[in-house]
Amino acid sequence: YAGHGVKDNDGNIIFASADIRLGDLDNSGLHLAAIPKLLTGFKGRRVLLLADCCYSGGLAAIAGQLSKVGLQVMALTSAEASNVSTGNWTYSQTLIDALSGRPLLDRNDNGALTLGELAIEVKEGMRFREGQRSGWVAHGVPEDLVVARTGAEPERLEHGSGDHERRDWVVAPNGGKHEVARVLGIGKKKGAN
Repeated sequence: YAGHGVKDNDGNIIFASADIRLGDLDNSGLHLAAIPKLLTGFKGRRVLLLADCCYSGGLAAIAGQLSKVGLQVMALTSAEASNVSTGNWTYSQTLIDALSGRPLLDRNDNGALTLGELAIEVKEGMRFREGQRSGWVAHGVPEDLVVARTGAEPERLEHGSGDHERRDWVVAPNGGKHEVARVLGIGKKKGAN
């Protein structure tokens, strides 16, 4: 799910789906508490809950409930249950990058991007780019579950020997202001050994 999330007067989290009526939250939107009932009769064994919206971390509690009925359940969200999320879609872009097999997200460079690596990438991206905490729980879903296969990078840059390593988040000057950036690799200057 990517969109908006709201809370009603009782603190219940509701995803603002197409049928949301802010004046009638009790009878509109997707109430997170309704998700277990929606999955009654589900024939699979594994459920992956992914959401990019305010209060999306409420899916952690739903994952816990679903695990009690024997399902393997994971929730990976852009925010915690008590937090609003940004409107920058950093979380959604990270998921797109992962499902596309972007090599930078494959932290051990073994050609297989795992759920655990994705969770780390979401956590760091939301922390460093958006200044917020993401949500992540896994009940029976292995962290080494392969999300995507990665290809070789066009110009693979080596790990550095300086203050930073490949994949580090840094603050870098850009046109008179400072912005969050990512170290893609450390290259040697021409003529250097």
